[in-house]
Amino acid sequence: MAVKILGGQAKGFNLKVPSGNHVRPTSVLLKRRIFDSFQNLEGILFVDSCSGTGAIGLEAWSRGASEVYLLESNRKVFKNLEQNVAKLREIHGQEFSLRQIKTCLTGVDQWMKTFMNLYHEKGKEFEFIFFFDPPYHEIDLYKSIVLDQLANSSWYKGFIWIESDDKKGLKKSFWDDTNLDVKKVFSQGDSYILVTKVQEK
Repeated sequence: MAVKILGGQAKGFNLKVPSGNHVRPTSVLLKRRIFDSFQNLEGILFVDSCSGTGAIGLEAWSRGASEVYLLESNRKVFKNLEQNVAKLREIHGQEFSLRQIKTCLTGVDQWMKTFMNLYHEKGKEFEFIFFFDPPYHEIDLYKSIVLDQLANSSWYKGFIWIESDDKKGLKKSFWDDTNLDVKKVFSQGDSYILVTKVQEK
C-alpha cells in the first residue's frame, strides 16, 4: 500500500505505509480538501504531531512549508517514516538544505516543552500550523494538547488542525462548547479536520 503526495514540488511521490494496523492515514479526499484551502505554505513552520507515514507533514513541505517536524512514538512506524523522508531527500536533496524536515521519535505529550521552546525561538520568523491526529479514541489527549497546552496557553499563537471522527472520536459538536475560534471544518464521511486559529493573548 502506498500513499501519494497530492500537490506541490513532490506531487506524485509515493510514501510507504508500514504493515499492520499501526497507522491510519488521513483519507485522500479529506487531505485534498484541506490542502486545496491551504495551497501555499511558504513561511510556515508545520508540526505533524502524530505523523505515521509522514503524509500530512510531507504534503505541507511539498507545498512550500519552510520547516516541518514529524513526530512519531512507535519505533516500527518511525523507521518507516525515516525511510520515506530519506527517499524524498534522494529526489529533492538540494531543497532539503533550504527547507528542513526533522523527524522526532517521541510522543506528542513528551514533545510539548520542546515545542514551546521552539515557538519562542522561531515565533517571530514563522507562522505555525500544528496538526493533531492521534488515535481517535484518545479523548483525554485531545483535550490536554489542543485545549490545555495550546488553545488555552499563554504562549502559543497560530493554527491548529484537528483531525477526529464523529463515531470513533470527538464529535464535531464537542468543539462548539470550547473557546476555539473555528475557521473551517472539512469532512469526509464521519472523519473531519477542524481548523482553528489561536490569536495573541
